[in-house]
Amino acid sequence: MKLNKIVIAAALMGVSTVSSAWFGGNNGNGNGFGNGYGNGAGNGSFGFSMNAKTNANTNVYGNGAGNGYGYNAPYGYAPSYGYAPYGYAPAAPSAEQQKAAADFQKQMETQRKAAFEAQQKMVKEMQARMDAQRKAAMEAQKKAYDDHMAMMKKRFETK
Repeated sequence: MKLNKIVIAAALMGVSTVSSAWFGGNNGNGNGFGNGYGNGAGNGSFGFSMNAKTNANTNVYGNGAGNGYGYNAPYGYAPSYGYAPYGYAPAAPSAEQQKAAADFQKQMETQRKAAFEAQQKMVKEMQARMDAQRKAAMEAQKKAYDDHMAMMKKRFETK
């Protein structure tokens, strides 16, 4: 078994893979016959000696553009022109709406209290059932122990 592990480890240490790709030449400039524009490079390696190791390299090209605003924004040099959202500010709720909201809150609080009390009642009932089952189990265990002791006593008295 130990020799098998050593042989397998030696074989795995000897195995390595390397791959690389290069796309280029003329950067793939298109000529209308299916060639496109692009540039890419990549390579990788894998080694194994009861540890794993991977490497990867890539080249990525990109261009971006901005509007030039916001230089040093944390230091207070950002543009200072801002606009409010379109439309009007929301209207304050009417007295009728406020009363309806208050009534709804009271109704929800009443339901929450009722649900909490029902849950507490169920917990107490469950505890009572568990206590009864625990008591019955203890009594059955004590009876089994007493019966076993009586049998053992009888067995030793007869010899």
